[in-house]
Amino acid sequence: MERRRPATLFGAILQGLVRLTVAVAVASGVALLVDHWLHRSTALGFYIVGAALLAVAFSTSTGMSGRMGGWYMYHGAEGRERRLNVGVAYIAAGVVVILTAVAIEALTSN
Repeated sequence: MERRRPATLFGAILQGLVRLTVAVAVASGVALLVDHWLHRSTALGFYIVGAALLAVAFSTSTGMSGRMGGWYMYHGAEGRERRLNVGVAYIAAGVVVILTAVAIEALTSN
């Protein structure tokens, strides 16, 4: 079953925001688990998960082709577009998670 593309710019923006919200929510859950396991400040887990998302963004948006490190890199013009879109999505999620860590740290510091 093929996904339908949004017909309007508003639909595309809304779809992107929904996906970003889901990605940040999942990343926040993982960050809270990391905090629980490490018994450290809450911000540390968010920094770790945000950095991991940025590392994934780098590894998925590189010019490599073929199967590399478990990630499949797409070939051709469509593959290049998909690779960059995925990389930008991971960058956006990583930045939001790291900014969340900064906000948590700023609010909890004395």
